[in-house]
Amino acid sequence: MNAQLLRWHMLFLLAGLLSPAHAASVLIIWDDSATNANTVSLKNYLQAQGHSVTLSATSETGYTGANPAPTAFGAVIHLNGTSYSTMMPTAGQTTLVSYVQNGGGFISSEWSAYEQLQYGTSALRELVLTDRVSGDTIATNITVTNTTHPVMAGLGNSFALPVAGINIGTAHTFSSYAVGVLATDGNGTPAVAVRQYVSGRIVNFHTAGNYSSSSILSDANMQRLYGNAVAWVSGTACTDSDGDGYAATSCGGTDCNDGNAAISPGDPELCNGVDDDCDSSIDESSATNATTWYQDSDSDRYGNATSSTVACSAPSGYVSNSTDCNDSSATINPGASEYCNSVDDDCDGSTDESSALDASTWYQDSDADTYGNPSIASVACTAPSGYVARALDCNDSNAAISPAASERCNGLDDDCDVAVDESSAIDASTWYQDSDSDTYGNSTSSQRACTAPSGYVAVGQDCNDSNAAINPGELEYCNGYDDNCDGSTDDSTAVDQTYWYSDADADSYGSSVGVVVACNNPSGYVSNSADCNDSNAQVNPGRTERCNGTDDDCDGLTDDPSASDATTWYVDSDGDGYGNASAGTVSCNAPSGHVADGDDCDDGDAAISPAATELCNGGDDDCDGATDENSAVDAVTWYIDRDGDGYGDASGGAAACTLPSGYAADATDCNDRDGSISPAATELCNGADDNCDGQTDEASAADAGTWYLDGEGYGYGYSSTANHRCIVSGQIAQGG
Repeated sequence: MNAQLLRWHMLFLLAGLLSPAHAASVLIIWDDSATNANTVSLKNYLQAQGHSVTLSATSETGYTGANPAPTAFGAVIHLNGTSYSTMMPTAGQTTLVSYVQNGGGFISSEWSAYEQLQYGTSALRELVLTDRVSGDTIATNITVTNTTHPVMAGLGNSFALPVAGINIGTAHTFSSYAVGVLATDGNGTPAVAVRQYVSGRIVNFHTAGNYSSSSILSDANMQRLYGNAVAWVSGTACTDSDGDGYAATSCGGTDCNDGNAAISPGDPELCNGVDDDCDSSIDESSATNATTWYQDSDSDRYGNATSSTVACSAPSGYVSNSTDCNDSSATINPGASEYCNSVDDDCDGSTDESSALDASTWYQDSDADTYGNPSIASVACTAPSGYVARALDCNDSNAAISPAASERCNGLDDDCDVAVDESSAIDASTWYQDSDSDTYGNSTSSQRACTAPSGYVAVGQDCNDSNAAINPGELEYCNGYDDNCDGSTDDSTAVDQTYWYSDADADSYGSSVGVVVACNNPSGYVSNSADCNDSNAQVNPGRTERCNGTDDDCDGLTDDPSASDATTWYVDSDGDGYGNASAGTVSCNAPSGHVADGDDCDDGDAAISPAATELCNGGDDDCDGATDENSAVDAVTWYIDRDGDGYGDASGGAAACTLPSGYAADATDCNDRDGSISPAATELCNGADDNCDGQTDEASAADAGTWYLDGEGYGYGYSSTANHRCIVSGQIAQGG
């Protein structure tokens, strides 16, 4: 490696993100507009990071290198955008190139590459890191190819941008100071490139530039890239306190412990609880003294030699030995006992050897009846040829004789139980006790034997072995016994059964439609068939006939006069709705010309009935037994005449068809206690209203006199003052 490349390499190792203690002064040479929202957003972000930011006095098309000069700044950002068709003045370009060569930092975007494609002989080409090729478009998904470089800090392995760049080609080739590509898009096109140029540093972001209509400079990922780039291109050399060739991270270096020369990115990791190689991880598997651990999936403390990991300490589920021959079963390992299970339980390389704890003893089976000779045995997990597990064969030369054989009535011990022709013989017969000697035995009292025991027979169907008249050969009778032993008592085979009739309505009367022949009364049946309607319990010969359209008593008649609620109907000859009580007939329904009311007292006159109005006509119009009573509608009001003067008292009136005794038709008597006073009497001067005209002793009184005024009191009055009346005060009867 030449000296210049070594210097570039060391600068990369020492570079890091600037902390506020290493803030830079930044010049932004803008394009399009100094107040463009994207330019302002980038400026604000860098200032928030602690940097001092200055905008150029003019856009890049008027920048001459003196407005302001770049030498006063630690980093220059060239935002080239919509004015890409107009080059920066040559004075500005040469000033920037010289600035970088002398240690300055320069950051640009894809449009700088476009300008160099258009104007390839410009001085600024030394600061552009890609050759533009028309037709290549950078995708928005970016892959980081160098995750340790400070410019890519905090962006992970990949990130996305909101706007794609356009028409970018491959990295530019220089004779010295090579270009480093830190990130590419999905097409493999460079997206972020860096270069150490003489004493300065260059970063090119080959993504969309300074468009007023684009949000890329406001994007968090893009702003982080610019912040990282400013920190890197403007960084100063850090000290190496422990002399291990790596600068401290506090000033942008990569040494995580600058007080210990044994700790740096160039040191090997050890299992010691320290981050020896400054990779932010402690005691990782790459440690030089890490141990190989073996997976113990079945937790039996023996590991799987084919599944291991290297680590400083045992990971969960791992052990230090690798002798388990089956790590999926905790019962299989070098410490386990061998069993007969087709498995190498103890991992000794042998399966199911005779030392297995559950190995079996096998016995020679010469006659191949699966039972062996107990005197010839062998121990093994599986049966040797010609051997079986059972050793109870009492005759190993006859396959028909073994403990599994069935005993037969043949004079041999077929089943090796030391007994011959016992009751368990498969061809032994069942014999039944016959206590009543009717040749049928008791099924509940039997014996198996090769020959019949005394008092036993071969047929066991006798259901009553104490009665010789009861057995399967007898006839069935209705007597409460199962005479023929068919399991039923008094069943349909009985020769003396009775006829029973269905009583569906449970009224104790049956129907001839449903007939059953049986010994005993079946449920729902009766012995008679007199019911004329077996679906209605209210209809049967025991019911009372009613007027309901039904033959309730099953006498063949419906609603006949015998019905308990039959009505008496009366002849209504005059059609006035009332009949003759002496001409009645009983029936459920009214006969023609009959009515239910028999109170007509004259059935020949429609004007006479209980509904008629009583009149003063000498007849009993309303059939109430009275004639011309006071209630007659044309009855006259008569007035009591106590004094018999022919005039009655108006307050004592009474209605009647004829004049009652002591009554008068006139009600104008003003004093019914005095026969001399009435409208027909003569008025007299007596202090009474004799003629009932409402006046007393008026001048018209029959005995009224003529009176004259006696002014002097001589007893004679003036004839000119005559006054005709009963009495006049101050007057006399004589006049002169």
